[in-house]
Amino acid sequence: MPPDKGLASSHHHGFKMNKTLMMIALTCNATGQEHLPILFIGMYECPQCFNKNYGFQLGYQYCFNSKAWMDRKIFQKGLIRWNNELREKQHKVLFLLDNFKGHEIPPEGVSNINVVFFLPNLTPYVQPLDAGIIRTSKAGYCR
Repeated sequence: MPPDKGLASSHHHGFKMNKTLMMIALTCNATGQEHLPILFIGMYECPQCFNKNYGFQLGYQYCFNSKAWMDRKIFQKGLIRWNNELREKQHKVLFLLDNFKGHEIPPEGVSNINVVFFLPNLTPYVQPLDAGIIRTSKAGYCR
């Protein structure tokens, strides 16, 4: 006799859907030699898998919101942090982004990052991290 409750990854009568979401943000230069730490965005401030710890205590860059999506607040916080690191190293970079509405430059601006947005219809064709980098990164973290 099957249990009357459980978790399932697809819909089955009498079982709850697994609604765990986690988004990752990958950022690297054109050669892949330099990259930012992976940013994890989840739905909860302290997920069960963190064993009552916060992401920074475990060495992760972790943010959260109710939908586990990148939003303006998370993007701006990360961009300002990166700009401060670049300023200390006296580096300047060109940052290419799609036109997602959450990719909004902070009002105070960023001194060491020149942000250029792709045209709206160009995004599906210019995805440099789609060249196996995303799949490889996911495989490494899913183990």
